[in-house]
Amino acid sequence: MKNRLTKGSSPILGGVVSGFADFFGVDPLPLRLLFVGLMFVNVLFGFVYVISWIVMPDYPGTPQKNPDRQKSGFIILVLGVLLLLKNFFPQLTLSVLAAFALIGLGIYLIVQHKS
Repeated sequence: MKNRLTKGSSPILGGVVSGFADFFGVDPLPLRLLFVGLMFVNVLFGFVYVISWIVMPDYPGTPQKNPDRQKSGFIILVLGVLLLLKNFFPQLTLSVLAAFALIGLGIYLIVQHKS
């Protein structure tokens, strides 16, 4: 049977991004980060997510509990803080905020790997 695109086996919100991760056989966390970043670039990606949430069929089995929920929440929190900083300091550009996000993510992954 062919691999079919459905909502994911480890959903956080609607299971759309984890569905794409399951379909392509990759880890969902980097895809989630990419998708959240794309939503900051263009709001259209938010609409694509909602439409996909409505259109994609449900996962055929029982969705797993997501162990990445705390990591994803932390990353979303950091992105929210960066967006808030952008509002308080309008001279910050998207590339500077993206650089801060990547540096923070890199530090987090290095610290997590050592423990």
